[in-house]
Amino acid sequence: MTPSLPSPPVPLRDKVVIVLLAVFLSGLFLSGAYYALPSTKGSSAPGGPPPTLSTTLSVGANVSANLTAPLLGVNVRADIYGGPTILSQAHLPEFHLYRWPGGDLAERYDMMANNGQGAVYSDGTSVPGAWSTAQFVNWCESISCQAIITVPAEIDNATFAAMLVSYVEQGLSFHPAYWEIGNEPGLWTHFGVPWSQWTASQQLAVSPSQYAQVAHAYIAAMRAVDPTIQFIGLGGAGSSSVSEDTWIQQTVAVNGANLSAVAIHVYPAGAGFAGENSSTIYASLSGDESLPVVVPKALKAIHAGCATCSISLLVDEFNAATGTQLDGFLSSYQLVPYLAAEVIQGLNLSIGSLDLWVLQGGYAGSLFTAAGNARPADTLFKEFLPELGPSVHPVYCSPAISTLYAAATETNGGSPQSALFVANVNLTYAVEIALGSSGFPLSASATIMVWSGSSGGPMTETLPAGQTSWVLPPDSVGVLTSGGSLT
Repeated sequence: MTPSLPSPPVPLRDKVVIVLLAVFLSGLFLSGAYYALPSTKGSSAPGGPPPTLSTTLSVGANVSANLTAPLLGVNVRADIYGGPTILSQAHLPEFHLYRWPGGDLAERYDMMANNGQGAVYSDGTSVPGAWSTAQFVNWCESISCQAIITVPAEIDNATFAAMLVSYVEQGLSFHPAYWEIGNEPGLWTHFGVPWSQWTASQQLAVSPSQYAQVAHAYIAAMRAVDPTIQFIGLGGAGSSSVSEDTWIQQTVAVNGANLSAVAIHVYPAGAGFAGENSSTIYASLSGDESLPVVVPKALKAIHAGCATCSISLLVDEFNAATGTQLDGFLSSYQLVPYLAAEVIQGLNLSIGSLDLWVLQGGYAGSLFTAAGNARPADTLFKEFLPELGPSVHPVYCSPAISTLYAAATETNGGSPQSALFVANVNLTYAVEIALGSSGFPLSASATIMVWSGSSGGPMTETLPAGQTSWVLPPDSVGVLTSGGSLT
């Protein structure tokens, strides 16, 4: 990896055929829907309306999650600075955690070097950071944000980590919500080697048990500076979810109650392959590396490591895919329904945060290019997600549709507001959602915002009085908002 084109880890993925079979055969509950083959109506003739699937939606009376803070966060990199315009865009109401200095960069970043400007190390070389930790802190404090700061652990230098705590908390008077110990140890190749001695040919890996001991030493050294630190004990494993469970369990077993959280990284489509189409990429939303599969396994691994500990699970990196094979998909509108579906999955799971990779950079799935140009995914975060409330209710569809994802939220108070957030990742079929007896309020103020692959951007309209159904186009995201409480 190079600072100019950061890439998240490459998890393993099953073959597309297996994923597609799973979509149609699985009876598992996923994002408020059982998988089934629904009935169809309409015409698929050229130039006519798209064929339509029909389902009846209902909202559960119980609250499945009360989010004390917005679910979402974002990674912010120290080697790319887009200026005030980008940072103002990052200050969106749905973002509550900002991870610094951003993923793999954390293992190569000395925030104290160059008189505080920072230094980004590569094999045998270093360059100054694009903006300093002090600048990040000043911006973060100006918006009253919460932050995750990751310390480099591949160099295995707990004393240096303690110096970083002193620099940030005492020198900059900033206390992040979490200190995270390293990033993706499953991908380390320079374990125990100082930055000045790194070479491209080194293959010095670390085992899960070794990492657990590194974390133990770091916790002791960092807590000597500040006994109140909240630790994330694993910044993603950098491997498939199969081996990630081992990393989690061993880290928790050694460090137990010293940990406030463990983090995983989720990229269901993996590295992909050249020429892969959108349908097969969308199918990975129900694959072995998807949120509904890996989150329960990670929670089980935490419990196996320490059954009596209270340790949260964070997803502090998520997106669709890694590497460059799927750059066309990641940089286009097609990423919008995919990310919407992942957010919907996250709303229905027991996780503390879902942090997008990444705000800005050469990675095609970032919200902004390195030059500062907004990508389509930015509109999802700017226009749709701020409509969601903190109380999440389960959603059920009958018959279920495997390509439809839905979540219902509520904002309580003097004037309750409800939101139904949906994503249809079927490229051919529209979905007619019956809402008449759903438990979702259809007030006179109900509005619909929809964005489909065939439109130039989001379109908003008022739900006509008396209308109790909603037709969602193929390949689209939508949010229905209305005054009133759910159920």
